[in-house]
Amino acid sequence: IRDAAASFLMGVIKCVQPGTAAFQELVLGACVSGIKIGLRSKLESAQHECIALLSLLVKTFPTHLRFADMAEALSHKDPEADFFENIRHIQLHRRTKAL
Repeated sequence: IRDAAASFLMGVIKCVQPGTAAFQELVLGACVSGIKIGLRSKLESAQHECIALLSLLVKTFPTHLRFADMAEALSHKDPEADFFENIRHIQLHRRTKAL
């Protein structure tokens, strides 16, 4: 169920346009508040899904005021330099590298 929910949210994020009422309600309201809650979860899989959603938000809306600061943590050319990929990685040294 979690995978289906994450896939649905990723689809919504890709379709919504910034500045619209849907963007305000779905992305800034529901998604961002849900990500905050999920990052505090004790389940690592839930944390990873939330980081993936946050990464997509930053990639999709890099100039939006709420995500602009995090855009610097992305690396489109090298996945090894991408903060969001490293922090979710299974190998401890990659997570440490992200921090």
